[in-house]
Amino acid sequence: MTDKEKYIIFCRDHRDIPCFYQPKWLDVVCNGTWDVVCAYDQSDDIVAFMPVYHTKKYSISAITNPRLTPYQGVYFVERSDFVNQQKKQSHLFKALHQIIHKLGNPAFFKVKFHTSFDMWLPFYYAGFKQTTFYSYVLHDIKNHEKIFNGFKSTRRNIIRKAEITLRITESEDIDILYSLLQKTFNKKSEKIPFDLSYLQRINDVMKEQRTILLAVDEKQNIHAGIFILFDQKRAYNLLFGTDFRYSDSGASSFLMWEAIKYASKKVDIFDFEGSRLPTIQPFFQSFGGTPTPYFEIYRAKNKVWEIIFSFLKKM
Repeated sequence: MTDKEKYIIFCRDHRDIPCFYQPKWLDVVCNGTWDVVCAYDQSDDIVAFMPVYHTKKYSISAITNPRLTPYQGVYFVERSDFVNQQKKQSHLFKALHQIIHKLGNPAFFKVKFHTSFDMWLPFYYAGFKQTTFYSYVLHDIKNHEKIFNGFKSTRRNIIRKAEITLRITESEDIDILYSLLQKTFNKKSEKIPFDLSYLQRINDVMKEQRTILLAVDEKQNIHAGIFILFDQKRAYNLLFGTDFRYSDSGASSFLMWEAIKYASKKVDIFDFEGSRLPTIQPFFQSFGGTPTPYFEIYRAKNKVWEIIFSFLKKM
């Protein structure tokens, strides 16, 4: 069997892997054109894996994250039987060497890895580079009082005022959310990087693992919307859109808080996902989450491609 065939069987028996690594997610965001490379132990059991999405960047072959997929890269099967740290590191290095070998030498490689991945040295030795990103992550979200008290005081005040005039509703209307996302991107003078049909497919496939919440006023005006994705361990703020005509209503803060409380019914961790935008990062930070690093690892095929790659990154 191929790595992909073995991986699909593996995922049926391991329901706790992150949602962005699940075959049904990969099928929809990659339009079925994904592969996977696996590392095995001496018993031929999968110990680590990395989904691979081959795409084109400026007509050049590349391995990247699929759209709306914040985390990919290598993920290790959890285990607690290492007798010491040396054994664990030896295990990690052997698995990573297998995966790097199987990846070959694509023209471009640029992948944001999962927050659980914290050992990129084998990639460094193989000529890769990395940039560190940060996501804000809230733990123990079932403890609402503790979480709320951890917010910045101005954020708490905004939420208290907003909850007087706004309410939160659960929705199945993906068109409404997409409209809010368009308004958000228009405000930044940017084009939304995916169409409605793409989001609709994700919405349909992940129906059992997603929730759409809207902040609405008494006149039924929709101020903001959020698309939350769940796996067995955490909730992810996948998409967040606002109508800037109501920017003073406090809807964004109120909706995020209600989304955290909603997520606490299912999991105990809320991941805001990373942003280095100066307008977004302080907003996430104000909710008191732990700044959690994750790597974007990249490499060009050769020096010529590296120069081209550097140029394209600035475009």
